[in-house]
Amino acid sequence: MIIKNLSENYLPNDPQAEKALLSSIIFNPSIVSQVIEKIDPEDFFWPENRAIYKSIVNLYEKNLPIDLVSITNEIKHLKLERELDFVGGFEYLASLLELVSVVHSHLYYIDIIKSKSIRTKIIKASLETIQDTYNEEYNINTILDKAQRRIMEISYTSKSQDYHSLSDILASVLENIEIMAEEGVVGLPTGFEDLDKMTSGLQRGDFIVIAARPSMGKTAFAINLAYNIVVKSKQPVIFFSIEMSKEQIAQRFLSLESSVPLSKIRNATLTVQDMDRLAEAISILSEQSIFIDDSPIISTIDIRIKSRKVKVDKKQLGAIFIDYLQLIKGENRQDSRVQELSEISRSLKALAKELNVPVIALSQLSREVEKRNDKRPLLSDLRESGAIEQEADVVMFLYRDDYYNKDSKKANLTEVILAKQRNGPTGSIFLYFAKDILKFFPTA
Repeated sequence: MIIKNLSENYLPNDPQAEKALLSSIIFNPSIVSQVIEKIDPEDFFWPENRAIYKSIVNLYEKNLPIDLVSITNEIKHLKLERELDFVGGFEYLASLLELVSVVHSHLYYIDIIKSKSIRTKIIKASLETIQDTYNEEYNINTILDKAQRRIMEISYTSKSQDYHSLSDILASVLENIEIMAEEGVVGLPTGFEDLDKMTSGLQRGDFIVIAARPSMGKTAFAINLAYNIVVKSKQPVIFFSIEMSKEQIAQRFLSLESSVPLSKIRNATLTVQDMDRLAEAISILSEQSIFIDDSPIISTIDIRIKSRKVKVDKKQLGAIFIDYLQLIKGENRQDSRVQELSEISRSLKALAKELNVPVIALSQLSREVEKRNDKRPLLSDLRESGAIEQEADVVMFLYRDDYYNKDSKKANLTEVILAKQRNGPTGSIFLYFAKDILKFFPTA
């Protein structure tokens, strides 16, 4: 293996800095809490120094004194004596007392050790990626995903404060309250005031499911949301269209912006006025950061890789849209489609948290809806998997009464049913749906 054959001489490390930090701790145990906050045992390159530091961490956690005697006993307790055998045993530990420790110098040594550790991890991650690349059993997307994960894990595990004081949290809460009072939302605005009032906007890190029976306008509603997010928040969105081609999705955006009926765009039965409106709409849409992927076969790994790329390229990402959930290919062979969808749902929720964006996935509903007199959807109608409901932070249903009742008094009205909201109320709002241009409008 490449990594095993790599000599220590070629990996970044500084044995003197490691010894100096350990010496600083022995001379001044009060600094241990500062060191532990930034340095893990694995950050020490040399086994003997790692063993000594592990014993110090254990003593600190047990609230025991940290001195030469206690460290020696703890090393024996942890059975780490062998790590010191190669450098002279416990005499090596005693030699740390011979080093001169300068007040506050430990901060300097921490920076050196942490920097060397991160560089070593990056090198090892790169070498593991090289090994994966030579492994013909891995497909390219798996290799890319593993490579990205390794680097991101290094970034996440670079020791930083992972807890916050209540005072800091309350300051953030107050800031959100002020934003709510001033702007009405703290998340990404949907463009629909009534919906924003109920949700406070689409929240970062949320997995949001929009479900309906076919022909209810799921894709149109998602396109409206995507467009409103880009225009109002000035942040990019990526739209994964597994069912429709990128040209079909682009036509829908064009109809939405120009108010030229989609049927006229499809059939090219356009007037001069229509062409003028389309030209203006193209000019406006071309300036928006909307990205479309129409891969007919796509997995959660593919979605993760492409979404990360947009976030890196554009330095930010507003939201991820997926049309639709049941068409995503599972990564691992499962005994049933239900298990596969459970894995997909968990992966999409993890992606929302990882990239700190709302992930909005469209979903089909089961045919059970059609068997009831009241055809308004229920959470139990989510097709094939209860895990979708479990993992989702928000579940919205779309329902049009005029689809089932031709004499309905609610013609062209879409009921957006907020059936689940982990951190907010449930209920319904109504939007007017202009089917010819696939655009939703507030009813008031």
